[in-house]
Amino acid sequence: MKASILNLLLFLFLPLIAICQNPYSISPESFDQAFNEDLNTVTYLRFEGLMENTADTAISINWDIVDIDLPIEWGLSVSDKDMSYPPGPQITTSNGNPIIFDANESEIPFNVDVYPKETPGCGEFNVIITLAQTGFVLDTIEYRVSINDDDCSITSIGEQAFNEAIELFPNPFVNYLRINTSAKIESTKIYNSNGITILRALNNSNTLNLSKLEAGLYYLEIVFANGRRTVKKILKEK
Repeated sequence: MKASILNLLLFLFLPLIAICQNPYSISPESFDQAFNEDLNTVTYLRFEGLMENTADTAISINWDIVDIDLPIEWGLSVSDKDMSYPPGPQITTSNGNPIIFDANESEIPFNVDVYPKETPGCGEFNVIITLAQTGFVLDTIEYRVSINDDDCSITSIGEQAFNEAIELFPNPFVNYLRINTSAKIESTKIYNSNGITILRALNNSNTLNLSKLEAGLYYLEIVFANGRRTVKKILKEK
């Protein structure tokens, strides 16, 4: 009887132990860079990363770009093991299908390109890597970039983001979503996980009527009056 209970506990907890050991890794885990480039000739600036799976079995991961705070003119694109996602005009904020890593597979590229589109400025965003089967967070990659902007140093980005801090309430929501922020909102936009815009609200309203959306995960893009923008995950309940 004791042996049966022990086997059951091992069956339940061994997967959790394997996850906690975290076979996934990426290098580097953060970027903090300032560029001085001829924006008339430079199309994009690349941040190169390498991923690794140290487990003896295959794993599947997803990635999401979150906490985006960039000049509205800029674009982002991601190249992972399977696909290259275009820079916009609508930024793709998650991979289309789980990415499968073979056992002990290493030097898997994960590149993020910033497209300044001849516009100097600075900004930041994060990429969250999760285990596809459970949503367990494996890693977070932080990106902070300044391009041809002496008045917008890397060290000041966090303060700017704080000044434009927002609170979404309630989230998850049912019909209405309230945006609490001291910054002036220029416009908002809702798009799905495939990067397809499904709702535009070209006004500065802080309360959004989203009753027509089906239940599920969406992304809310907020453009501020000063030209900055941020993208947040939102979840609609039934």
